Amino acid sequence: MPMLGGETLFPARGNRTGPSPWRRAQGVSTQVGKLMAMAIVERLNEELRIAMRAGDEARKTAFRMALSAIRNAEIAGGGKLDDEGALRVLSKEVKQRRESIDAFKKGGRADLVDREQAEIAALVPYLPQQLRESDVERMARAIIAETGAAGPQDRGKVMPLLMKSLAGRADGRLANQVVTRLLSPD
Repeated sequence: MPMLGGETLFPARGNRTGPSPWRRAQGVSTQVGKLMAMAIVERLNEELRIAMRAGDEARKTAFRMALSAIRNAEIAGGGKLDDEGALRVLSKEVKQRRESIDAFKKGGRADLVDREQAEIAALVPYLPQQLRESDVERMARAIIAETGAAGPQDRGKVMPLLMKSLAGRADGRLANQVVTRLLSPD
């Protein structure tokens, strides 16, 4: 058996530590805390390996596409993305899938809708928790008061500040609906 410094490179089958390959493939990890402490890209790579071992096509496809989008963003930006940049890319991927679901529903493609929903379910745990509409409304009211916005023509003053304060914790469409409703003269 090959040796390296007195240790075997390939331990005997009975000497393994940690979960069995089957348990790892099923997503059962004894190192959940370690996985959560990893950078997002590392976590996605680990989840991809787990999905591949388990034969979970939807999760495998979702993680591959997300990692590909992150790599493309890194190439376009000329350097590695930090966790915040990776979250922006993941958010964009989820948004893109939601738009695809709307198009597939209009086209009557339930099979593709199911696939996209499964991919969203795989990616959503990596995104920050989304704010409720009431929280977005509270933040929008504060920004409207701060800027002195009085009507629909002032939406351009409010939206950039609101989107910056939301920082990916709410959908832009929801924020736009709330601001439009608050600034409408009814």
